[in-house]
Amino acid sequence: LKTYSNEDVEIKRDEDEMRYAIKRIRMRAGVPDYTNETYKNQADFRVKLKRERQVELLGENSMRYFDLRRWKDALTEENQLLQGCNINISDDDTYIADFYKETPVSSVHKVFEQRMYLFPFPTYELKRNVNLTQNPGW
Repeated sequence: LKTYSNEDVEIKRDEDEMRYAIKRIRMRAGVPDYTNETYKNQADFRVKLKRERQVELLGENSMRYFDLRRWKDALTEENQLLQGCNINISDDDTYIADFYKETPVSSVHKVFEQRMYLFPFPTYELKRNVNLTQNPGW
């Protein structure tokens, strides 16, 4: 239903269909429906829908990967500093609280470039078909 609603917000903009799809999901989860203003504002609804998908599909890493590329958000999202938690704690209560603080992971460098929205064609494919041109940046 979220994928269906995503299509509605980006292509059809049918408020009734968007409301139908999202309301069923939110009611099942015991979460209140969005306001009428949210459904009427495409940009606001898009932000909320993206957040819903991120939370709902948290463990489905490949879904997030393709969502960010389909929405053209990967350039921003994939270049943010990776956040983790402090696992070097002891039984001391003051250190346990530190576990829940966001901790930048500077040893992992994330890089996403514009060219990465498209995969490169393998060299053997380019040799097999002389009319095929490599994707930009590759």
